[in-house]
Amino acid sequence: MSDYFNSKNVLVAGGSGFVGTNLIKKLSLYGANITATINKKRPILVNNNINYVKCDLRLPEDCKRVSRNIDYIFMCAANTSGAKVMNLNPLAHLTPNMIMNMNILESAYEADVKKFLFISSNTIYPLTDFPVKEEDVTNKFYKSYHIVAWMKRFTEIVCDMYSNKIKNPMKTVVVRPGNLYGPYDKFDWEKSKVIPALIRRSVERHDPFKIWGDGMDLKDFLYIDDYIDGMLLAMEMLGEFQPINIAYGHS
Repeated sequence: MSDYFNSKNVLVAGGSGFVGTNLIKKLSLYGANITATINKKRPILVNNNINYVKCDLRLPEDCKRVSRNIDYIFMCAANTSGAKVMNLNPLAHLTPNMIMNMNILESAYEADVKKFLFISSNTIYPLTDFPVKEEDVTNKFYKSYHIVAWMKRFTEIVCDMYSNKIKNPMKTVVVRPGNLYGPYDKFDWEKSKVIPALIRRSVERHDPFKIWGDGMDLKDFLYIDDYIDGMLLAMEMLGEFQPINIAYGHS
């Protein structure tokens, strides 16, 4: 990695979450001046190089406050959950995330941020029996992911608007990660995804050992450090709007 982030003012929106925490850890090594937002969850990494700001990204004034004098923004904040919540209450992903995404994009643009990165999702792809490429988006989604997928896809479209559809554009980067796992992941039952949920069931010696679905799903898993490296490289190298997958490449 080059010195691209050295001495730059970087905002990590969602600094106490899984991706945000691991991103902060890596940005600290690259000499970035880090500001990170937190809401209800306390930060995991604490040192003098990280300026944590408690705020609610659903409020426009809070987004404007943290976007001032920032060079690059990583939008890691999201109202997330596991398969259980996604199945029982999919609307939990819709309104809070749409409000946060629109607010932070607008604030970034008004603050003349150099580049904005949005973390999308592989849920935006249709159900397939082959590895998907970026151009395989059809806006037809797997039924269980319909709402969260449209939330992510619409925000991608808005990022394209900021990059290509206005007179004075802002550079935006969209990355679509595979299924991430690693340190600082969520292990609570309401929000844990596949690997953390299975680890917890194993550690607690569940009998019977229950899983979601029929066990025939194919997923692409990617270790968080590899994803962070890919995301930072995308932020550095992409100058035009070009959504990219960051995944392991094998089911």
